[in-house]
Amino acid sequence: DPAVAQEWRAKPLQDDPRVPAIHNEKGYVTFSKTGSHTRTTTVFINLGHNFNLDAMDFPSFGKVIEGMDVVARLHQEHGEQVSSLKLAEEGNRYLDEAFPN
Repeated sequence: DPAVAQEWRAKPLQDDPRVPAIHNEKGYVTFSKTGSHTRTTTVFINLGHNFNLDAMDFPSFGKVIEGMDVVARLHQEHGEQVSSLKLAEEGNRYLDEAFPN
């Protein structure tokens, strides 16, 4: 919902401390951010080992338990073509038009 995304852009979340034992490994879910205390509602699933994100204080907060095969198929078909900006501004309309399958 673009209205919800707009509201959250104005209310960035404070960073959580990264737990040293939890890394940006395949299947872990992490908030996107552009700097300190800039998280909003955008998250991503690590498709591989992204230990470089650990050093940049991207704390993972969840793990995909089932369905990584679906995530892999979506990535194989669409790659990283999603525009976070268009998604935030247009919501499902953007997804429906850009990714009709």
